[in-house]
Amino acid sequence: NKIDKQPDLNSVKNQLTSSGVLMEGYGGNIANIGVSAKTGEGVEELLDLILLSADIEDMSFNPKNPGAAFVLESHMDPKRGNIVTVIVKDGELKVGDFVDSPNASGKIKSLEDFNGKKITSAHPSTPVSISGFTDLPKMGDTISVVSKLDKASKPQKNNLNSIKRVIKSDEKSLNLFLKADVSGSLEALSEAIKALKLPKEINLKIVAESVGAITDGDVQFAISTGSKIIGFKTYPTKAAE
Repeated sequence: NKIDKQPDLNSVKNQLTSSGVLMEGYGGNIANIGVSAKTGEGVEELLDLILLSADIEDMSFNPKNPGAAFVLESHMDPKRGNIVTVIVKDGELKVGDFVDSPNASGKIKSLEDFNGKKITSAHPSTPVSISGFTDLPKMGDTISVVSKLDKASKPQKNNLNSIKRVIKSDEKSLNLFLKADVSGSLEALSEAIKALKLPKEINLKIVAESVGAITDGDVQFAISTGSKIIGFKTYPTKAAE
C-alpha cells in the first residue's frame, strides 16, 4: 500500500476485498505492508516478506531448463520494432534463442535490463526487454525457448502474389521502399522480393528499407523518390494516413 498521503488503509483493504483480493485478516492469505516511496518506510519489511514468501512457496529454478518468461507488456517501437518486457520465470533467456508464445514468436535479437543496458542473458526474477518478435504477444502470455520456430517470420505466398501484382502494374520500372515490423522480417521480405521472377523489361529497385511504423517522413521520401511503400506486419501512423 502506498502511504505517502496517509490514506485510510482500512478503506483500501475493504475495496480490495470487494474486488476479490483477500488479504491476511480479511479471510485471505495475501500479505500487505504500507510502503512510502518518498521516505522508504516499509521497504525493508517488504523485501523481508518477499524473501520469506519465496522460501515458503519453495520458489526455485533449474538453470538447465528451457527458458520461460511471463509477459508484462509489449509495444511496437518505430525504430526498433516489437519490444516485449518480461519477467524470467525459469531457465535462462539468451540472445539468439528462438522463443514462442500463444500469440507470437521470434528470435531474440537483443536483451536489455531495467536500466536499458544491453545484456547477453537473463535469469529468473530478472525483468528484461526483448526485441525480435514477429508479432506482439499479449500481456500475461508465457513465452518459452524452443529449439526452432515452426512458423518463421517471412512473407507468405499470398503476400508475395499481391506484391507481384503491384510490380506487374508498372511496364518499365518500379522503385520500392520496404517497411517491416522487425529486422528479421525486413530481411526476409527483401530476399523474397529479389527472388521474384519478373519480366526482363521491368527494372525493379529497392531504394530503401527500414523497420517500424510507416511514418509521414516515409511517405514524403517515397513521393520524392517515386517509390511504392511495401509494408509487412507494420502499419501507417495517423500522420502518414
